[in-house]
Amino acid sequence: MILSRRTFLTSAAAVAVSPLLPPANPAGATLGAAAKPATTIWVGGHEGEFDWQPFDAETREQAMRELLNSWEGIPEGEITDDILAQNGLCLQRADSMDGLQVDEIKPYDWVEAGLGACCDRCSHECFAPDGARAINGEAVCEECLTVADLLDSDEYDRKVAEERITEWLLNHDCDEASVRKQMSSSFDPDLIPTEIWQKCLAEARAEL
Repeated sequence: MILSRRTFLTSAAAVAVSPLLPPANPAGATLGAAAKPATTIWVGGHEGEFDWQPFDAETREQAMRELLNSWEGIPEGEITDDILAQNGLCLQRADSMDGLQVDEIKPYDWVEAGLGACCDRCSHECFAPDGARAINGEAVCEECLTVADLLDSDEYDRKVAEERITEWLLNHDCDEASVRKQMSSSFDPDLIPTEIWQKCLAEARAEL
């Protein structure tokens, strides 16, 4: 059975998080005000356009007002989702950005939130659902991702990286020097840990 990235990460997260959950509070104490994030971030813009902005707002109504004011001007009366739709605008929460100041939000944060940004390497528009990744503080489109990037990401990406290394070795009949020379045109092959290289080399040789 082939797992999608979303299915893989969801199942892995469920297993990983459960032993880390704190015990129930017998006293029924609630979180203090200090635990509340400093900001509550919403993001919005024109549907289908790459012009979305972040907003710090306590409520959806406040966020809708800020969004409308930034593009169309605030109409009189109640602000509703229908008014947003009439102006081709969309608004949604971005929980992963909570706590950040609006002017601190980077392309990396948009990708972390499952949204789109401009790739920090090629400047092209990219979207998390299409394969963009947040790697070491960079938003990286799928085309710019290297094996080294994937190895520095989550477990799913590391497995993908190992498959790519094995395929690379197979395509070069396990000629390590040839593979390293080709890899060096896009990244430093020395970034691949020795144990992973040897594992992929053994798998490639077994398939020849």
